[in-house]
Amino acid sequence: MKRAMVVLMGIVFFLTGCSAKPAESEENPTFDKYIQQAEKLVKEKEYPDAVKEYDKALAVDTKQEKQPVEDDKAGVNLLIAVNKLIDEKDYRKVIEQLGSSDLRKSKDVIVHKQLEEVYQAARSKQREQWGSEEESTDESTAAKPSTNQAASSSLWNAEKGKALQGFMAQWGSAMGQKYENYSDGVVGDFYGMSIPNDVVAHAAIGGKKANLNLSKEVTSQKGRYLVAIYSDAAHSGYMDKHLYLFVIDNGQPKVYVTMQNQGNSENLLYFDETENQDVKNGFAAIVANTKGYQSAGQAKKQLSTNEINQTFLDWAIQRGEMGGMAVSSRYFTHGAAGRGDWYAQTPDGEVQMQDNGNPGAAAFKIHIIGGCVFYTSLDGTIGLDQKAEGSSTAENYYINLDQSQPVHVYLLGDNGKVYEYTHVPAEEKAMGLFGELEDDGTKGQYGPTKTFAVSEDADAQAKLKELLN
Repeated sequence: MKRAMVVLMGIVFFLTGCSAKPAESEENPTFDKYIQQAEKLVKEKEYPDAVKEYDKALAVDTKQEKQPVEDDKAGVNLLIAVNKLIDEKDYRKVIEQLGSSDLRKSKDVIVHKQLEEVYQAARSKQREQWGSEEESTDESTAAKPSTNQAASSSLWNAEKGKALQGFMAQWGSAMGQKYENYSDGVVGDFYGMSIPNDVVAHAAIGGKKANLNLSKEVTSQKGRYLVAIYSDAAHSGYMDKHLYLFVIDNGQPKVYVTMQNQGNSENLLYFDETENQDVKNGFAAIVANTKGYQSAGQAKKQLSTNEINQTFLDWAIQRGEMGGMAVSSRYFTHGAAGRGDWYAQTPDGEVQMQDNGNPGAAAFKIHIIGGCVFYTSLDGTIGLDQKAEGSSTAENYYINLDQSQPVHVYLLGDNGKVYEYTHVPAEEKAMGLFGELEDDGTKGQYGPTKTFAVSEDADAQAKLKELLN
């Protein structure tokens, strides 16, 4: 009897073991299988099916980290969406969606290269589209030399307002920016000032309060009229916000801009006439006739400044990855201050870092196009440092900096030279790299105490020259 029980228990154990084994192999590594299948489908460009495999992996109860899977799935979904927009020839929308996308910029996302390719293709197609628009406009103008008399008889009206909106959408896309129209009831914020009400109430032009009012129609050749307000404040980071006023002054179109981010005792927001010829020309063309904005194909020229900065940064990121260093675009560090222009010192003279209109760009021979900083990170980041990119102006790359290692700050001058300052923060703080002029644009006690050298990095110099030519 005892022997029979032992045999019976052995049979039960055997059956139990057999029944448990298949279940164990079913569980073994299901999560990894789904991920491998998804990655295979991505390589085969079967993107919708890849998303399904990612969903299966995310549904598995596992201790493995799922955030990278979520990011890969989001990247594939974004790729599907922008590919559809490319098919629809909606290049502006593609640029908007991918311009600041972390999924495109992160090397860890499986389709980041494909997203970058789509982004660059959209920008190229957008420029081609502008070129064809400009040609078609020239042809239609030749065929119909007379413009709409009602539209051209007034300096500003609703039709011209729509033309300006079209121009700013195109120009903003070219700049990698997005501008909102605050002339028709939309409300926004510009460093604590409401747009349009506070801006209109506190705007100063030529150093004096402007006493402006928004006008929807202008027929007189006399007087100053504010006809439109545009800003990228809702879509740009701190220190990168622009605010434009479009004014008709005694019949002449004028465009004023400010990037002022600090208050002052006068409680005024100081504007200066923009030096951007594309915006000037576009607005002037619209004031002259409603079809003139089509010549905004000229905005291709201004695109180069922003492309130079971004392309140089992309190059720097690759260099950083090769050299095991972190890279950030947040090279310009300073805290709260007044309203004078910021500048740096070089062997070739002063470089304007930030134009607050005091004294303005015309007072400097060299102006900053962009820059970057190479350093060793605290958390081991190599390549673009997202912590630094999301930091405040005062913190910048210091938020993730190993201060015992060298830091290389690069400035890109519009004279075609790369300037560099190298130091070890633990031994020498970066304070004094940048200075600020007094509120009236004169030199005071806050000038730079250090001088940037012309960089000996031959590759960097060659890259900037390549981008400028």
